[in-house]
Formats: sequence, C-alpha cells, structure tokens
Amino acid sequence: LPLGTVRIRARGGAGGQKGLISVIDVLGGEEFPRVRLGIAGGEGVVPADLWTSYVLEPFAQEEREIAARLVQKGADAVSELLASGPEIAASRFNQRLSAEPDGGDPAG
Repeated sequence: LPLGTVRIRARGGAGGQKGLISVIDVLGGEEFPRVRLGIAGGEGVVPADLWTSYVLEPFAQEEREIAARLVQKGADAVSELLASGPEIAASRFNQRLSAEPDGGDPAG
C-alpha cells in the first residue's frame, strides 16, 4: 500500500506474506480482521521480489512525519475496530493520510 494508507478488512487471505500465513495456520482460518498500514513510497508499487528488503529499510527523511502519523492512525484504527467492528472502523479509517500534518483527516 502507498505510504500513509490505512486499510481495514474484516478478513482476507495472506497475500503471499509469510508472517500472515503463519497466523492463519495457527488460528485455523482467515476469519479475523486486519489493519494494514501502507509503507510504499512513490507510486506505492514495490515488486514482490523486493518486499523483504524494502520493508526492512528505514524511511527516507521526507517520509518520517507521515510514518509517525500513520502509526498513531493505525493505533486509533485498532481501537475503533475493537470498539465498533470492522465495517464502521473501515468506513472511518480506510484512507490515505495527507502529506500535510493537518491534512483534513476526518479520523483524527
């Protein structure tokens, strides 16, 4: 997902992510909600063969403010998910943060 994007889903597949495959195996199915935080810079497209090295790289200086706000937004999204369920949380948080600190973000 592009940097600054919050995506909540009620359930879904692993999408090739090994950590999520492990969680699905332990839980015995895909029926659990997910909160995804986008970290991809630029156009938000990172080739699959570069995912492992990409996610371990530090954010560029110009991305750090958005990343810090994204972590807070993700925490708020999890709280809303637990309080109201995935549909309400998704309607409130499934969006991309503005590059501006006060970017008119309705969710906070």
